[in-house]
Order: sequence, then C-alpha cells, then structure tokens
Amino acid sequence: MSFVFECDSLENTCMDLKQKGLVFAPPKKFEWGTSELRLKDPDNNEVVIEEFLKK
Repeated sequence: MSFVFECDSLENTCMDLKQKGLVFAPPKKFEWGTSELRLKDPDNNEVVIEEFLKK
C-alpha cells in the first residue's frame, strides 16, 4: 500500500521531518517533473511526499 502526499516545498518538509527526528535518504528528482521523498510507516506501507517541480 502507498500513501501519496503533495507539498509546496519538499526542502522545507524534509527540514521539518528531520527536526522531528526522522532519518531518511535524500529526495529524488524524476524526469516526469516531481521531486519525491519515500518513507515507510511502522506497518511497512510506503509514504511518498512529492513536490511538482516548476519548469
């Protein structure tokens, strides 16, 4: 199962999550125009936080 959330600034979201103690790999940029952070919740579901990049 995957949960997908959109944010305005993935950089700011990552900073907020790090301040709350989460540890994760850096987000990845994809050629289709998103930058995505992929995490797992305690039940091993995928949580995706994405920002649509401006062209």
